[in-house]
Amino acid sequence: MLKRTNKKLALLLVLTMLATMFVGVGAASAAQEYAVIDSSYTYVEAEDAQPAGVIDITMGEDYVAANLSDIYVEVTLPEGVEFTDTATLDLNNGDDTLVLLGAAAEGVDSALFYYNAVPGAVDDVAEIAAIDLDIDSDVTGSIKAEVRVWGVNGDSIVWDITDDVTIAKVAAGDVTVSVASAKALTPGAGKTGAKITIKETSPGALSTTNGGDIFLTVKATGVKWDTTMGAPVTSGITLDAIDADDDYSNNDKTLHLTVDTASTIVNGKIEITPKLIVEPSASGEVIIQVKGDDIDTTDVVVGNAGTAGIVVTVEKDDKDKVYAGRTADFEHVKITLDADTIWRIGDYFTMTLPAGVKWQDVAAPIDDSIDDVDILKFAGLYNNDQTAWFSVTGATIGDDIELTDLQILADYNAVPGDLEVTFGAKVTGTYKIGTVAQQFTVAADPLNLPVNTADIPGNTITITETAAGAILATDNDDDDADAPDALDIVLPMGVVFAGVPDVDVVDGDLEIGDVEVVDDDTLRIQIEAKSNLASVIEITDITYSVDNRAAAGDINAKVGKELNMNSTNPLATFKIGKIVSATSVPASSFVIGATTYTIDGVEYTMDVAPFISGDRTFMPIRYVAYALGVSEANVLWDGASQTVTLMKGDKIVQIKVGSTQLLVNGAAITMDVAPVNVNGRVCLPIRFVAQAFGATVGWDGATQTVTID
Repeated sequence: MLKRTNKKLALLLVLTMLATMFVGVGAASAAQEYAVIDSSYTYVEAEDAQPAGVIDITMGEDYVAANLSDIYVEVTLPEGVEFTDTATLDLNNGDDTLVLLGAAAEGVDSALFYYNAVPGAVDDVAEIAAIDLDIDSDVTGSIKAEVRVWGVNGDSIVWDITDDVTIAKVAAGDVTVSVASAKALTPGAGKTGAKITIKETSPGALSTTNGGDIFLTVKATGVKWDTTMGAPVTSGITLDAIDADDDYSNNDKTLHLTVDTASTIVNGKIEITPKLIVEPSASGEVIIQVKGDDIDTTDVVVGNAGTAGIVVTVEKDDKDKVYAGRTADFEHVKITLDADTIWRIGDYFTMTLPAGVKWQDVAAPIDDSIDDVDILKFAGLYNNDQTAWFSVTGATIGDDIELTDLQILADYNAVPGDLEVTFGAKVTGTYKIGTVAQQFTVAADPLNLPVNTADIPGNTITITETAAGAILATDNDDDDADAPDALDIVLPMGVVFAGVPDVDVVDGDLEIGDVEVVDDDTLRIQIEAKSNLASVIEITDITYSVDNRAAAGDINAKVGKELNMNSTNPLATFKIGKIVSATSVPASSFVIGATTYTIDGVEYTMDVAPFISGDRTFMPIRYVAYALGVSEANVLWDGASQTVTLMKGDKIVQIKVGSTQLLVNGAAITMDVAPVNVNGRVCLPIRFVAQAFGATVGWDGATQTVTID
């Protein structure tokens, strides 16, 4: 629907005249009430010729007729909405209080009116009714008209008010279906299920246009409608009376409701409290499917019937295992369903795995040959392949059913530990069928990485295989479709490997092949042969470079994306450290007499404890250097000269045992005490070294604690 730009000439001339006449007039005081603008509204569709509500204009307490020569009213519609035809407007029901200025028009979004005579008294009401609207298809919600009313005395505006009023609402047309908590349903007639509520989100959503049909079908074996059930409770809407002979069908499994009168002002609601006949053999969830002309098909659980009558036995549940990122055949476990009741045609049960684990195949393992009659059918997978569905189709013979040789897939988020399967419907209960395991664990001592810094020595990364053969041999030539491509360690954005580290198997017999850095941020390791003994991989001689793309905070590397054959997610993440500024110092603390210390809340161990000699606190230089953010590789000891050299950023600090001279980039600083050697560790009052690296040292006498910030 296009907006017309060629407004009638008369309307344009009047608007232009008024704008010219009334330049410079001040606004009326907000404290005075000259007119009150109000409206009613209707529910409409987003289409043409929709009837809107009525706009009322009531003269207010401060209206003074003697001071006015004219009163004007302008109504402007919102974007996407136009008057169907202003000629059809009913102005004051025929008493001509208002007159349309300009010729009547179609498809315009504003209209100007003139009071035919100045109102004679307070509370005089003018109405604009019979408003029909053309509404674009993308318009939703409330349709608000801007109504402006202003009084004129000669060529001056005396007062001028504007208000937005709702004249229509576009019906959402949605219907919701909800259910109360499921009820326990014992065998018998007249059993009450959970209340089902069918509710409109706007009036008229349940219409009679398409017949107004609503169908409620019981989807549970051994359960059907009790045809003596009373009528549903309704509000804002009416239904045809239920005929026990005509409205129940499908062997009383389906109830047919019909909308007789649609809602207009109030959102309609239908409440059905099911009355059901439950046979002794019924078990599991009782589901009712709700569908209709104006309702999206919805399944609701109204109750749980009986007991399963099936004994589940699981054998060899400790023999089979699946690794995260892999597929496994559970060939040892055997699940036996021992029926102490009769299997019936139409019975079904489900088997659901936990999050991160899926079924790959459950069709082959069914062993249900009972007296040469097949009774069980694999009906398919659903719930993102976490749930397998089986149905009884071939006989009504009660006997054992066995399930074995199950094929399982585990993704990166599979939780290590017992793998359990949960039965539903005819069979109930949760049972262990095997285990889920990680292929490996990975760890590294965290370190601080200054941003915009190259060639930063990194700490050793250790990858520990959880069991022999857990990490498969890789195939970088893609000759073997079942083999992973590589073992990858991927750094986050802004952090790269400055060179190729050393990769060695330090325990076990895993065979390492080529090692390379790909795209600077990925360390790719080829596995030549899987292990016969659980193995440990150490990655050493690591150097990192950090640019300004690196986000402040923890640096988490991702490991094993290529080893995950079920998705593109990494199998593990681990913390390398965190990004800091080039000059920052981590918060650290040391306690006199203790061989443990903390850096940023992480506890570490040292082989010499801080001590007090005289009135000075002596600290082991090496561990203080680590606390100052100096990497292990940048703490150097020259035994011949008895000199410690510390390097960080652009600072080189040197301390010599027995000398009170401390060198910072070659410049000498005199200390008041010389370093000493204690059990092979150089110790010194740390204030001098800390200040050389821009850190602040604190002392808490009560707790005998030294802090470095």
